[in-house]
Amino acid sequence: DARAIQSLMEEFHKLVNIPMAILDLKGQVLVGVGWQEICTRFHRVHSETSRNCTESDTQLTAGVAPGQVKSYKCKNGMWDLVTPLVVGGRHVGNLFLGQFFFEGERVDQEWFRSNARRYGFQEEPYLAALEAVPRLSKETSDVGMAFLTKLGGILSLQSYSNIKLARALADRDALAASLKEGGDRLSRAQEIAHLGSWELDLAGNRLTWSDEVYRIFGLQPQEFAATYEAFLEAVHPEDRAAVDAAYASSVREGRQSYEIQHRVVRRDGEVRWVHEKCEHLFDAGGRVIRSTGMVQDITERKQADQLAALLYHQARQEIARRQQVETELRRSNEELGQFAFVISHDLRSPLNAVTGFANQLKEEFHGKLGEEADTYLSYLTGAAARMRRLITDLLAYSRVADDDEGKTGPVLAQEAFQAAMLNLEKMVRETRGSITCDPLPEVAANSGLLTHIFQNLLENAMKFSGEQPPRIHVSAESQADGWCFCVSDNGIGIDRRHLEQVFRIFKRLHGDDYEGTGIGLAVCKKIVERQGGRIWVESEQGHGATFYFTLPAAGE
Repeated sequence: DARAIQSLMEEFHKLVNIPMAILDLKGQVLVGVGWQEICTRFHRVHSETSRNCTESDTQLTAGVAPGQVKSYKCKNGMWDLVTPLVVGGRHVGNLFLGQFFFEGERVDQEWFRSNARRYGFQEEPYLAALEAVPRLSKETSDVGMAFLTKLGGILSLQSYSNIKLARALADRDALAASLKEGGDRLSRAQEIAHLGSWELDLAGNRLTWSDEVYRIFGLQPQEFAATYEAFLEAVHPEDRAAVDAAYASSVREGRQSYEIQHRVVRRDGEVRWVHEKCEHLFDAGGRVIRSTGMVQDITERKQADQLAALLYHQARQEIARRQQVETELRRSNEELGQFAFVISHDLRSPLNAVTGFANQLKEEFHGKLGEEADTYLSYLTGAAARMRRLITDLLAYSRVADDDEGKTGPVLAQEAFQAAMLNLEKMVRETRGSITCDPLPEVAANSGLLTHIFQNLLENAMKFSGEQPPRIHVSAESQADGWCFCVSDNGIGIDRRHLEQVFRIFKRLHGDDYEGTGIGLAVCKKIVERQGGRIWVESEQGHGATFYFTLPAAGE
């Protein structure tokens, strides 16, 4: 306390007329009293003599032990007494009594007069100030030294006590700030997690809620003093008895804890779900004296669980419906396959008879019944041939759904391609076609059905080649999910508007201009999809067509 020390020094100066000061280790004056005019007007003003003061205060005072006093004459010619100030074992400054002469001491007037001329002081005022410097007896200086020693010790102890007190206060403030920060973080964490805490003192019937409990219950934090009754009042009426019984029975039976999920009703009527968990603290006699617990808002989780249960129920219903549909579809396919087989078988016999008699009539009576009759017989034999192809294609289409026909395994696509080429050898010669093929991979497919795909696509490419000889190329490219096959040609192409229609059963884009039943590409689509792939075409009218289909790699 600088003011208290200043006052104490002033009172002592009134009694003994001895100048006093406290300086730091750099020679800066912190507290002072009774400074002589020779110092304030002359020595402390001139730069060189002021440096003498500083050097005297810092260098000549070195080495003084705590509790000891040293007397020395400063570089400006006057006596000083000094004792160190030590706070907490650390030398922080010095306490001075000084700027005096001893009684009976001969003052070298000539030395001071020469200093006045040397430093440019006005000689008469300077010497007058010199005469005003106190002359102390040996007894007075001894009293001053004793006072200086005790004051230094008191100041050291007081300063150290103040430092410890200041540190304690600072630590207290830091601890309080840390606790507040921790409390704020806890409150924020509870708010984020929708998790509040509470404590019930059974002896004093005092219930405390964290801010988040108030928020969960739809209240302003610390809106009112929480009570157990207020808590029960907020519980949903249908859950209130169960919640009260859960707590009461855990206390009565001496259980360590309990937990329960229940609803609460906010003031605005909103119903929220909470999960509550409590642990008890017992006294030496085994009685519950305090309960601590948590309340977590689980409304969103409950809603999510209810939605998940609803979706699970709907999914089970959808799975059952699809299984029923698949069963019915499988039965329908089986019936359709059986129907197609029976129809084709039953139709073939009379068709063969019609074809046989029509051909016999054409051979025996050609040119004998007239030109018109010959035309009718040609129509008849052509229609019979088309009918036979239609029955054959329908039977092939129906057999794709047959399980035995659809079984897959590792198949060398190159061998399936070669088998198709053998079947088309005559057509390739007749159309003067050129068919090239890159090395083809091994895939997971049915060998016979893959041969059918190649044969149908190659046959179509040659059939729709236009006036120029067909040029066809077959290739395959590896993909992440298997292999993509490509069959490209230089034929008449397909209008972009009809690219999807070509795979529909009985769809013929060119009418009677080209032979066909409109079933071939539908069969290919059904085969590829049954093998786990897909098929599509890219084309423009007059610029050829490229058919693509995918199949799984062998081993997948």
